[in-house]
Amino acid sequence: MSQSTPSQKALTPFKHHARRVVCHQRPGTTHLDVLERVQATGSQEDRTAVVTGFLEALLMAADRGFDLRTVWGDLGAESRAACLALNEFWGVESPGWMRAS
Repeated sequence: MSQSTPSQKALTPFKHHARRVVCHQRPGTTHLDVLERVQATGSQEDRTAVVTGFLEALLMAADRGFDLRTVWGDLGAESRAACLALNEFWGVESPGWMRAS
């Protein structure tokens, strides 16, 4: 039997919260809706996991050519605010279309 790594143990509370959120979602809910719900209702650790585990990767993909505009409107307000905050923290100017929504 394998032992859990420290990072796996750290993710356990997030996994439990995410499971609760997913179980209470209505049909038609997207993964982005679930991430937004975690951003809005999760613990600081849960929100950090979403920001560093997904939103940061999304912004980095945009730097490599992914058209972020294709999903920007589907991100919730908390997720969009986190993306803008990441850009500000990194010293990256967010495009006008990001700031306008």
